[in-house]
Amino acid sequence: MNTRRRVYIVIQSIVLLTLTSCTSRENWSYVGTSSTVSATSYQQWETYYDRNGVKREPNGSVKVWLKHVPRVNREEVIEVHEYEQRQLEMIKGMHSFIEKMDLFNPPGSKFDHTRMLVEIDCERRAARTLYIGDYDSTESLLSSETISDQPFSRIANESNAERLLRVVCG
Repeated sequence: MNTRRRVYIVIQSIVLLTLTSCTSRENWSYVGTSSTVSATSYQQWETYYDRNGVKREPNGSVKVWLKHVPRVNREEVIEVHEYEQRQLEMIKGMHSFIEKMDLFNPPGSKFDHTRMLVEIDCERRAARTLYIGDYDSTESLLSSETISDQPFSRIANESNAERLLRVVCG
């Protein structure tokens, strides 16, 4: 085999390895649904974990990617009294006005989901967040934060975090 052919095969192999390692092989699996409630709104979030992104660390902890997706329309509102309903209509009116001015949602920055990198200490039944990022529907990053020196928090019984712990820690 001549030298030129060998160089071509080596370059082709490097390109193939690079493309293979960059290809997204995410495999999202449902964990559970949670809710956030405020005085004026009610939002449900579906949580998924990437089965192919679970990484076991030498210290016994597990790092796993999560995806939080809004389940219902953000404008869905829990039942409120008549007075609260008037306040809510006023807030919605202000929100609508701000959106029309393009101050609230600049073009191309429509939130779709949040991704988080979480570390779980299986033995201590505790977890901490290492990274949070908000993405649009095209997977473009809208905002992110890497969190350093975050302490572990105890995982509550019968929570989505406990369900995730049982799955990824075995």
